[in-house]
Amino acid sequence: MNGDIVEPQPEIRITAKDENQFYLLQDTSHIDIYMKKPGQSDKQRLSYQSNGVEFHGAQSKKKNEAYVIYKPQQQLKDGMYELSVQATDESGNKAGDQLYKKKFEVINKSSITHFYPYPNPFTSRMRFVFTLTGSEIPDKINIQILTIKGKVIREITKEELGPLNIGVNKTDYVWHGKDDYGDPVGNGVYFYRVKSYLNGESIEQRETAGDKFFENNIGKIYLMR
Repeated sequence: MNGDIVEPQPEIRITAKDENQFYLLQDTSHIDIYMKKPGQSDKQRLSYQSNGVEFHGAQSKKKNEAYVIYKPQQQLKDGMYELSVQATDESGNKAGDQLYKKKFEVINKSSITHFYPYPNPFTSRMRFVFTLTGSEIPDKINIQILTIKGKVIREITKEELGPLNIGVNKTDYVWHGKDDYGDPVGNGVYFYRVKSYLNGESIEQRETAGDKFFENNIGKIYLMR
C-alpha cells in the first residue's frame, strides 16, 4: 500500500518484530503511529486511548511480534493520507533512522475506473484490471465482449471475476479468446463494455488521465495468436 485507493474505513495492520527472544514487545511504547491528513502540513500522533487503535503485544518468545490494528470509527474524508510508523525494542533501539511512511487515498463516491485488459494485445489468455472507489463493492458487474460490428460474443458476470475489493483489482477470471459456446474467436480487435450497479443504480466511471483508452465504459482488446 503506497498511494493506493482504500475504502473510507480501512483496516490497517502494522507489525513490529524483534529477534530478541528475552524481551517481548508487550507495550504500546514500542510502536508510535502518526497520521497526516489532507490539507495538513504536520503529522499528528494517533493515541492508543482513542477508538480505532488497538495494540496486540507479543505472546511468544519464539515469535516476538507485536501488531497494531488501525480502523477509524468514522469514514475518512476524501484525499491523500500519509501514515508514519516508528518501532523500538525494549532497549529503545529504533527500527530505522527515519519513520516508515506509506500513503493512501480515500474517495468516498462509488466509481469504477482504469478498467483494462491485461496483457493487451494478448495471444492466449488475459485478465481484467480495474479500480473501485467508495465503501461498497458493486452488487452487479457485467462485461460484454463484442466484435467490431457490435455482436456480443462473450458475457462475463461479477460472480466469475473472483473476490473484489475497494482499490485495485485483478480478476481471477481469464479470457482465453473464446465465445460463450467455447469456440475460439479469430484474431483482431474486439470491444469490451462494462456495466456496474450498486443498490440498483448505475455506477459512474471516474474520469482520470489514465482512462484515455477506456471511455464511456468501453475499451478495446487486441487478440493476436
